[in-house]
Amino acid sequence: MIQLAVKFFVGILIGIGNVIPGVSGGTIAVIFNVYALMVALTSISIKEIKAQWREMLALVLGIGTGVLVFAKVIEALYRYYPIYTNFFFVGIILGSIPFIYIKTKDGAQKESLTLQKILWIAVGAGIMLAIFFLKNYVAVVRTAAVTSLSASVFLWLFAMGFIGALAMIIPGISGSFILLVLGAYQTVIQAVSSFNIPLLIPIGFGVLAGLVGTSRVIDFLLKRFPVQMYSFILGLVAASILPIFPRICQPISQRLISVVAILAGYALISIFSRLNNEEDV
Repeated sequence: MIQLAVKFFVGILIGIGNVIPGVSGGTIAVIFNVYALMVALTSISIKEIKAQWREMLALVLGIGTGVLVFAKVIEALYRYYPIYTNFFFVGIILGSIPFIYIKTKDGAQKESLTLQKILWIAVGAGIMLAIFFLKNYVAVVRTAAVTSLSASVFLWLFAMGFIGALAMIIPGISGSFILLVLGAYQTVIQAVSSFNIPLLIPIGFGVLAGLVGTSRVIDFLLKRFPVQMYSFILGLVAASILPIFPRICQPISQRLISVVAILAGYALISIFSRLNNEEDV
């Protein structure tokens, strides 16, 4: 029962991460050791679903809850306390690194570090840093939310759902930020918050197609090359600190609160990662 509660809570965090530009739901899944579970679910692996359907159901319910309910809370925190909220996420990422590093010791390579691992970590970090620096040169398109459906809007929303899903499943890449760049973020968020069913249908089909297609590839890579994949993911996650790291606060009181926020995030990931690792996911 505790494991199911943990999966539900982690699902909430993944759902929240998927609706906030700059935050990666895939990163949160890796941090809390449910990435393989999420990939197995979205790749529609019948064998895996039969074996872990309870955990998957708890995760899905949590993701839905995070998207529909708690996302507004987090958006309010970002609106009023952006620095402390970002420092909290920095703490979560820092606390996750040791647990992800353990994953790189799977398989035949038990050494602490090998040249191959270092190279894959560097590749992951390099891609994340490239995205961070390149986004400063990309014009973020801001368009009014589309509220009515037509044939062209249907195809556009399907494509946006597909592209967003590709980004969401890859750790370190924010699907919401990609949608923001493409000018679809306001439309998607408003459709979700207002339960605009006609608009949600093409978005949902696009997301489903993107998740299934991408997850099958990632599922194969995780099973075939676990050491390389988790080393690559470790690089993505570690480098994802830079995009969300806020400017240093000047007043001493703000610095102290920021330190507390980092420690709170670090403690949260440590507690839930240990609970989650009590059984193999």
